[in-house]
Amino acid sequence: AEFCGLRGHDPQILRSMVEHCTRTPEAWPGLIQFETQGHGDRLEGPGTEWAVIRTLQRCGYLLVGYSYRDTHLVRHEIMWRDDRLWNWVAEWRCGFCGCDWTFPYIWADAGIFCQSCICNRSEPLA
Repeated sequence: AEFCGLRGHDPQILRSMVEHCTRTPEAWPGLIQFETQGHGDRLEGPGTEWAVIRTLQRCGYLLVGYSYRDTHLVRHEIMWRDDRLWNWVAEWRCGFCGCDWTFPYIWADAGIFCQSCICNRSEPLA
């Protein structure tokens, strides 16, 4: 969200979205992708970006993938009835062991990994 000087404001925008969608449930988006490059943490304080992720999880979102670039979450209730979203989620796999449906995946320069594989890797990810 670098255009228009929004870099680092993703958490604020998403909190505003949560507030709106809580009052207007039909407005919840099926997929959320936002930057998790630390800009929000630098602007609002350490842990800000993860606090937003946790808030979205409490609001019914599945954390599909996390990286130091972007984070992807899908709304559970929408995923079950939207074939396109379901198929997109089903495509996520660990690049090391090949497992699927083991969320969240961690996205690094070396690929996409399940938590088990990323914790057991001996070589650097960058």
